[in-house]
Amino acid sequence: MNVITSRRAPGSTFKPFSYAYAMSKFPVSPDTPIYDVDTKFGDWSPNNWDGKFEGRMSLRTALDHSRNIPAVKIFLYA
Repeated sequence: MNVITSRRAPGSTFKPFSYAYAMSKFPVSPDTPIYDVDTKFGDWSPNNWDGKFEGRMSLRTALDHSRNIPAVKIFLYA
């Protein structure tokens, strides 16, 4: 997939900054595992663009696949 020409929501442009910030603050790396599973944050349940969950993956894969739930988790962690 070419991230330059692929269609993505504008919110996806902020994901790399969330991941980079978390990596600069905490002992996480691109290979750190994170879970893309149905998750509730208070009354809010974010969804992925395809409505599916991919389970356990690395931060690198979550960013590459533009998964919303891991991005919210890493943002709240940072």
